[in-house]
Amino acid sequence: MGIDLGRPGGVVVLDDGRPGKPVCICAAGVPAKITELEYQKLLHGLMKQFRPDIIADERPGHWGRIFIGMSQSRDDALATAAAQALQIPLRRFEPRRVKMLVAANGRASKQDVGQAVSALVRMPAGEHSEHVTDAAAIALVALKGSSRGQRGRR
Repeated sequence: MGIDLGRPGGVVVLDDGRPGKPVCICAAGVPAKITELEYQKLLHGLMKQFRPDIIADERPGHWGRIFIGMSQSRDDALATAAAQALQIPLRRFEPRRVKMLVAANGRASKQDVGQAVSALVRMPAGEHSEHVTDAAAIALVALKGSSRGQRGRR
């Protein structure tokens, strides 16, 4: 499971149990206007329903705007609580590492990451927000078992 922190954000669950590309079995956007309790219930519900082997998110950062870092840190704490409640390991990846592993460029644009995800993951038909695409990239990195670029809890 990959989580693009923040609001709006995204959550994606991948299944690699079949030959070929991993398959997206759940793609959910996180609305901008959602309470902390609703956010934690959403994450906990998806974790409980799909029981992923691993959960991953990006290391929170402020990216030049402090309110973004505060929002991401809050959402990371809620994701951590949900993962711990279900005893599912949580990994954090540096955003540049995710971009490097998925799009072969640590400074890849959202569009480049989206194109790489489309080539590497079977996503459901339809439009996906950049947040859902980012969550898919994070899930893909976790799925591939990269140990480089991880931060925080193991």
